[in-house]
Amino acid sequence: MIKLEKKNDFLICIDSDGTVMDTMILKHKYALGPSFIEVFNISNHKNEILNDWINLNCFSSKRGFNRFITLDIILGKVKEYGYEYAGLDEYHKWVQETLSLSIPSLEQRIEKIVNSNCLQLAKKWALLCNERISMLPNAAPFENAREIILKLRKADLLGVSTANKKALTKEWKSIGIYDYFNFVASQEYGTKEYVIKEALKNGYLKTNAIMIGDSFADIKAAKAAGIWVYPIIPGHENESWDEFYNIVYPRLISGNFDDNFQRELLNKFEVCLS
Repeated sequence: MIKLEKKNDFLICIDSDGTVMDTMILKHKYALGPSFIEVFNISNHKNEILNDWINLNCFSSKRGFNRFITLDIILGKVKEYGYEYAGLDEYHKWVQETLSLSIPSLEQRIEKIVNSNCLQLAKKWALLCNERISMLPNAAPFENAREIILKLRKADLLGVSTANKKALTKEWKSIGIYDYFNFVASQEYGTKEYVIKEALKNGYLKTNAIMIGDSFADIKAAKAAGIWVYPIIPGHENESWDEFYNIVYPRLISGNFDDNFQRELLNKFEVCLS
């Protein structure tokens, strides 16, 4: 349940990895990618598959997608290298149908499915990812992201992330922003679209709400929920946060954010990850 108490007329939804925290490549190169290699018993073409993983998750239109979605994509891709897994269809079906791409949801499906081999491997992989992420050096925020979040006093703040709750809480508390949010929703609370829609039920006008994120998944979730979106440009994160605070935020608060301005922002982002 999204327990968000409305205090302001405006709502700013904020992603974490690649938006607030400089963690995208770090997590995929040293946690998620290697965990896939280990759990799914990749013995040949390790370097190629690890590079495929990093490129998919950090430098393609799938950047920022939930880890279970990109796992589904990679499992299809490694067939080219001769790797196939029993129960892959069941895993794909779960990814398509579940309302919560998370370990608890995965466990519920495993209990109901006979051919659950791939589902079991996915669970083992996800748990190992969480373990390895917890052992990584303390993540650093993009400097301007932290400074600007602390200044957004005219809006309620909602964390909307596909990271697991433990990691997200640890990271945001370590940099002193966690308590500035009215609510922080991790992957356990459901999809980003679902979280945003639930938050809007507190009485926010859709035209008074915006999602800040660094991926097409964030854009998709915002559009599906009917709110504005501000894309953080990979490689230009600090400049993006400056632009948000100096240009986008004032337009949102003053009611001057419109469809034409939205298209300008999205066009700039699409050129970056096209």
